[in-house]
Amino acid sequence: MVKMPMALSSWASSLRYHKGVFYVTTFSKNTGKTHIFKTKDIENGSWEEISFSPSYHDNTLFFDDDGKVYLIWGGGNLRMVELKDDLTGVKEGTERVLIENATEPIGSKIILPAEGSQLFKVKGKYYLFNIAWPREGMRTVIIHRADKITGPYEGKLAFQDKGVAQGGLIDTPNGDWFAYLFRDYGAVGRIPYLVPTVGRCLARF
Repeated sequence: MVKMPMALSSWASSLRYHKGVFYVTTFSKNTGKTHIFKTKDIENGSWEEISFSPSYHDNTLFFDDDGKVYLIWGGGNLRMVELKDDLTGVKEGTERVLIENATEPIGSKIILPAEGSQLFKVKGKYYLFNIAWPREGMRTVIIHRADKITGPYEGKLAFQDKGVAQGGLIDTPNGDWFAYLFRDYGAVGRIPYLVPTVGRCLARF
């Protein structure tokens, strides 16, 4: 378990596994920073913390095949930066708008703009998952797809439910696919859901 500093409040974390190391990234309004925790033993190991400014809202950490590491964040208009090789900060001059108005696939009448980014690469294509909430509608998963990480991205409505929505994909070593999602449930908190076979839907994007 990652032990957060007492002054650190966080949400919308991103969990990644890369070259034998587990990474959890999150952000905090308390500290005004983005925080990365890493360990080689997710169950028993100690966690090393890396932090830097600013606080990137609902960010997703992504390791690309060419060795570059990115963060994508924001709400509505989604942005991207490239990180330094040691993850201690952002490479200067790399910030860019990735998708303007990522909520467009569900229209303009919304309560929650597209946020909670999670980026995945499947068979050479990039898939960016976001949650949104149309006014008088259900919580919605929007997926954008591109051939290059920099875009251009094509967006489609992927999934709607009264509460279950935010999350992303998991592929297992034996080729099975799942969606790992959660539902806001008031004082109970956020309940996780594991949904099989979602990865197959990408072929019909």
